[in-house]
Amino acid sequence: MVLAHDASALPAHTLRKVDDLCRRLSIPTTIARHAPTLTAAETQAVLPESCLVQKTITGCVANKIILWTGVGDFRVSRTMHKRANERLALPAGRDHTMNPPQVDPLHFYGMNPGMVSPFLIENTPAVNQLAALFVLDWPHYAEPFSVAISLSLTESLVIPLARLNALLCAYANAVYGHVPIFRLSQSR
Repeated sequence: MVLAHDASALPAHTLRKVDDLCRRLSIPTTIARHAPTLTAAETQAVLPESCLVQKTITGCVANKIILWTGVGDFRVSRTMHKRANERLALPAGRDHTMNPPQVDPLHFYGMNPGMVSPFLIENTPAVNQLAALFVLDWPHYAEPFSVAISLSLTESLVIPLARLNALLCAYANAVYGHVPIFRLSQSR
């Protein structure tokens, strides 16, 4: 994986780990360079039609920090919040906060504003305090698509969508294996 110098990029050791996992899992990769983007919607707008953006959102429930990740510019529904409570063995009706103000991306993730990723940087508060990773299922029709994983505000790693789950799980197990990973449906 060869990246242009970009101050907003994930650290070199994180990029090396992702690259190593892609090689070990035989995941074909390309790098998409694009105009700077701060949101999943902005990134999706600069990608080819056959490529979906990988989006990650920080959430908080009962003082537990969680990550939601999936493809496309998804929204987390009340039903998904309810399922998250069930998976975390929390009482029904617990309030969820999206992008909680106490989570400063620069401090918590070691990433610049506009960057939230399940490819967490080792030895950051996120690795130590994350309570769960919720991976949202994508529609079956999207399987032939590619997915763009933000490496910086101007570069994305493009892999086959069918291989995203394997890469997410391998990375999570290697860097924050103590954190449970839950698959959730986006259907209501």
